Amino acid sequence: MAVEEVRCFLAEQKYVTAHGASGELLIPDTLKELERELGERFLRVHRNALVALSYVTGLRRGEDGSWQVELEGCAISPAVSRRHLAEVKQRLLAR
Repeated sequence: MAVEEVRCFLAEQKYVTAHGASGELLIPDTLKELERELGERFLRVHRNALVALSYVTGLRRGEDGSWQVELEGCAISPAVSRRHLAEVKQRLLAR
């Protein structure tokens, strides 16, 4: 899967999964390594999630007050942590 196809990276236990329109792929990198390598193209929204800015279509607030990122072409909506919410909103408005 090419990095241009990736909608988000999600970390679960010792694995990182790349989610794209064509499916999922387990990768050996950590989110910290991916964040450093991919720079401005991806945004940290939670300690376990990076999202591709070019595929973000919006933020959705749940009934419980939690926030999720909506991504074009992806059934997954990664959670946005309270710690990252202000930066996420700022980066999305600046696009």
